[in-house]
Amino acid sequence: LISRSHNSVLYFSKLFKNSDIVTIGVCLDKSVLYSCYGESNLNNQLTIAIQLLIEHYCQFLIKNSATGDICYESMQPEQNIKIQQRIYELKALGTLYYSPKTIQDHLREIHFEPKTNNLAGLQLADFVPNTLGRYAAMMKPKNRDFAKNVRSKLYDGGKTDGKYKFGFKVLS
Repeated sequence: LISRSHNSVLYFSKLFKNSDIVTIGVCLDKSVLYSCYGESNLNNQLTIAIQLLIEHYCQFLIKNSATGDICYESMQPEQNIKIQQRIYELKALGTLYYSPKTIQDHLREIHFEPKTNNLAGLQLADFVPNTLGRYAAMMKPKNRDFAKNVRSKLYDGGKTDGKYKFGFKVLS
């Protein structure tokens, strides 16, 4: 495993800066969503985030004439099942923007990998949510260069103004 030491953050910062990496993220501002929609009425947060991530991932795959899988770090079996079930639902029912056929044509499978498998992509992905979450909350980044490099790799959807439409969406 790669530690979260200062050296690993520097390594990942350079990796983001120098590699052809694209990132997609979603952040939910629960307090605003609760005040707008009511905590008891609001859809499950995981459901909201996964749907938006799948839509943006499919948009990326379509723009690149590609298909793709999702690799997720394995959690408790019940949590894995909930995530897998939600993705199956999206493939069966579609999303706000994409039909079931579009999602099925571009999104293949979801894989759950144990942390002990030490997959480099999952280790790299571990650093992104905290970095984007701190940005959304207007908090000082733990490492300014790393945060800047992560944000520079946000998916733009093929549009000059698309980084905060497709790459990183804050729902509030």
